[in-house]
Amino acid sequence: MVFNNIRVENSVVGVINTGDVKSIDSVVTTVKDKGEEKLANVLRDFTQAVVDAQDLPPDTKNEVLSQLSFLAQQIVTEPKQAPSVMRSILSGIERAINASASLVTIWPLLYSLLKTALNA
Repeated sequence: MVFNNIRVENSVVGVINTGDVKSIDSVVTTVKDKGEEKLANVLRDFTQAVVDAQDLPPDTKNEVLSQLSFLAQQIVTEPKQAPSVMRSILSGIERAINASASLVTIWPLLYSLLKTALNA
């Protein structure tokens, strides 16, 4: 299954919530169209890394994708949720991915970009 920006292999289709991935994919396209290429690319790359992560259990993948989907929607929505809510969700993602070496290396850049985009 290939969306505009994110690829989901058949082996994980039944394991992850593809609706969350589709939502993130849509935001990636919107953000890219607005000229925020760096944010779009890092959001796409991080989401792809979560989908592909072999060292995250399925429930953790879904948790991260759900939280990321919520944050992604907030990027393109006005008014945004309170900054404290955004910070809490960002912290939740960070805690959830701590066991994944591949995600921990990508996370700091996305974290910084999301904090700015969400005024968190």
